[in-house]
Amino acid sequence: LPDLAEAQIERGAFDDARAILDEAIELATASAEARLRARATLVIYQLRFSVAGSVGEIDSAVADTRDAMAEFERVGDIAGMARAWRLLTVIEGTAGRYDTAAEAAAQVVALAARVGDTRLAARGAISYAYATLHGSTPVDEALRRSQAYLDHVRTDRNAEAIVLGVLAQLQAMEGRFEQARVNAQRSREIVAELGASVTAASTSLEASRVERLAGNMEGAERALRQDYAVLERIGETYFRSTVAALLGDALWQLGDREEGLSFARIAAELADDDDVLSQVVWRTVEARSLAAAGRSVEAVALARQAVELAAGTVDIELHADALVALSEVFWLAGQEEQQGPPLREALELYERKGDIVLAAIARERLAALSSGQVV
Repeated sequence: LPDLAEAQIERGAFDDARAILDEAIELATASAEARLRARATLVIYQLRFSVAGSVGEIDSAVADTRDAMAEFERVGDIAGMARAWRLLTVIEGTAGRYDTAAEAAAQVVALAARVGDTRLAARGAISYAYATLHGSTPVDEALRRSQAYLDHVRTDRNAEAIVLGVLAQLQAMEGRFEQARVNAQRSREIVAELGASVTAASTSLEASRVERLAGNMEGAERALRQDYAVLERIGETYFRSTVAALLGDALWQLGDREEGLSFARIAAELADDDDVLSQVVWRTVEARSLAAAGRSVEAVALARQAVELAAGTVDIELHADALVALSEVFWLAGQEEQQGPPLREALELYERKGDIVLAAIARERLAALSSGQVV
């Protein structure tokens, strides 16, 4: 029954899935089948996430998932354990607990490979790559494991495209721009070959990061603008909020402050409250605009708010980026003496992550500050 419910979820037949799961729970209760109840519990949370984009109360969901995992382990159900770890990956990743999500994803790949479930192993590989990109896992380790996991996604083209996009960003952090661009381009090609989709119109999120790290802000702007036009045309909002925020920032960096601010405000309007990336980036663009307009108190307050939001996650790259933006706001506000502390903190975070490129830039800015130059 849980397998049948999963199939209904894949089809989008959520009411049918719910009815099947109710039957499964009733049967498990009547027969005292703990394993059936555990399996149904996982699918119930899968259904909740599919319908609402959330599993509900996080701690309760984690506890239920671990209880199910313990039951699968008791009866030696390796496939069940892999599915439980997969759900835990989704729960922790959605909550922004990327380091915990990465650990869970590694378990998914290992267990799914043992039972020959290539599809589940591919999903675990995707989750691992994404979680290590955004978590505190050092770049070199994230690269090593994600490259090894490519073998698990070769039969799933969508998964291969996602992992290649992550690899591209990690390689760019190490300054390996030629390899990064090859992987970013291959990722976009695979997605395009799979047909028009929202995913195909959001690959600029990865490609633009590669170009930013390579110092090619014009290339980042072109990729983001192209995807934004497609997403706007089809009325999509989830990815469009992030694309708009990043496009606003790219335009600001290129000197088009008016249009940059307009895209930042679109992002502010579209972004969900829990979309931390979009919420941070639009605030940094708005803060710089306020500072340039002489509204320094509001500017600094908004930039600090962006830093606080980023610091509330384990995404240390986003945290460091927000700190750099705060330093820029201080400069625009005529408070050059305040630039040092956020830059030094950003440098420490970039170094901890292993982002060689952005660490070098932060180091150069600090050196310029110490010599009295304007940065």
